Amino acid sequence: MEATEMILRSLEQSQEYMTGALDGLTQEEVAWSPGAECNSIAFILWHMTRVEDFFWNGVLQHEDEIYEADSGTVKNEPTTVAQAQRFLAETGVDILVPNVGTEHRATVDEVEYNSQRAREISAAVGNILCLHGTSSLGPASLAKLPGDGFIKVNIYTTLAVNGGQAVAQHLLNNLGNVFTEAHLDELVAKGVIGEVAGSPDFGDNELPIKPKLAVVANPSRRDAWFAAVCDRCKEFLDMFRYQRYAQ
Repeated sequence: MEATEMILRSLEQSQEYMTGALDGLTQEEVAWSPGAECNSIAFILWHMTRVEDFFWNGVLQHEDEIYEADSGTVKNEPTTVAQAQRFLAETGVDILVPNVGTEHRATVDEVEYNSQRAREISAAVGNILCLHGTSSLGPASLAKLPGDGFIKVNIYTTLAVNGGQAVAQHLLNNLGNVFTEAHLDELVAKGVIGEVAGSPDFGDNELPIKPKLAVVANPSRRDAWFAAVCDRCKEFLDMFRYQRYAQ
């Protein structure tokens, strides 16, 4: 069974189970919640649909999610001050995650971050904001976050990107320490790399041109990834004025 067929069958089976479980429930029953800190059936269904939308369209097809399709640089309606105040009053949460234009997975070069709305919300509820979708912001918008009331940011994507790019750059700089001369000649002949890539003067290449255990083993890639991720973390620590933790 191919992966696509397996995923489709899984989604169809999930739909059947869900339809059976909902059969006979009234609107009031679907919207009912057993307590202030508990979710209703309706919210759980919405969350399940969003996860499927993100996984199928965002992860597998690398397209806008249905929830965000054709929304350009503005992703859904921003959270209002009244909504933030009501949510805080009804839940008593310690940290609030408002929608101020960012998104978990950047589908455009840079989204339209609503700094003014973030300031309005934090002025009303306090500096208790958390940002999802940090990777969708540019440097200018990121620099505004502390002053806009954000005390927590999620930065997995930017760490993954910086770490992954560092590993790729490390390998590119060590092509002569990863491949044999014959293999490099084949890659040059196919137009994958230029002739300079196999030169002893290129990157970190060392004679003789051949695989070297210190480079092909995992530690060198780990160190390249870790250094890049540490540098990116330090940038955020500095941005949020935690310079002493960035030493």
